[in-house]
Amino acid sequence: MFGYILPEKAELKLREYTIFRSYYCGLCLSLKNRYGRFGSLLLNYDSTFLGLLLSSLNSEPENAATKHCLFNPLVKHRMIINNSFLDYAADVNLLLAYHNIVDNWNDDKSFQAGSGMLLLKKAYGKAASRQEEKNALIKKGLAKIAALEKAKCPDFKQPAEAFGQILSGIFPSHLEVSPQGRVLSWLGFILGQWVYLVDACDDLEKDVQKKSYNPLLLAFSYKGEPIDQFKAKIRPVLQPVLIDLLAELSKSFELLNLYKHKGIIENIVYVGMLTKTEQVLGILGQRSCEAGGGQLRNFRCQKRGF
Repeated sequence: MFGYILPEKAELKLREYTIFRSYYCGLCLSLKNRYGRFGSLLLNYDSTFLGLLLSSLNSEPENAATKHCLFNPLVKHRMIINNSFLDYAADVNLLLAYHNIVDNWNDDKSFQAGSGMLLLKKAYGKAASRQEEKNALIKKGLAKIAALEKAKCPDFKQPAEAFGQILSGIFPSHLEVSPQGRVLSWLGFILGQWVYLVDACDDLEKDVQKKSYNPLLLAFSYKGEPIDQFKAKIRPVLQPVLIDLLAELSKSFELLNLYKHKGIIENIVYVGMLTKTEQVLGILGQRSCEAGGGQLRNFRCQKRGF
């Protein structure tokens, strides 16, 4: 995934931030234990959210330990250990990262992408054998997106929904046949669309420079103007789409029965992701309670005291 799903640190309680960091560090440890030091380099917030959310649906107490960190060995950090949900998130993290590197290699044959493929080939084999069904799902979904890219599809909703289908299959984990699993599946579908579109908006300048496929450039007929001007042009259409996705995501979240860490996940869903949306759209800091967005935006405004 891409690293867009993270909390708004300033609005977390110190205890909550410590717990979130313990999951982040725990995922790093799981990646290292399962895939070596190169695996830890793939760590991102999106997979941390997956592990945290799945763990929060389980009533069993979590195990934590204080250990030295690979990237900061002089300081010990609290980490969640022996957590099957973080192990699952580590597998998914590895699979998505590897396929993203392969996609980059197919696009530009860069030295960085080629080196990444070689370094992660063995780790990918392990992850694929551990998560055969999820790996097949990811490959199928990314192949569909690749076909849309090759056809230069101008409808940004089609590749977004294809990525949503990938996360729809990933998020239920072991809960597929349960009511909570169906909620997680829908949540993943919505979340995947949001992630894809935020990433597409964030990558506009880079994709223009590299002449890479970006459905937003095609959908809104980019004509070489400065990216800030282009974002201002597409914002009236794209912003409501992203806000509606977050509003739908919030509805799914409210249907989940969380046993712990609800405050942290609420922060991510209601505040962190909306902040990231505004940041990518170039409107961070604007008071937009009057601009629409329904219950989700009102919740954000109440949180911030607008």
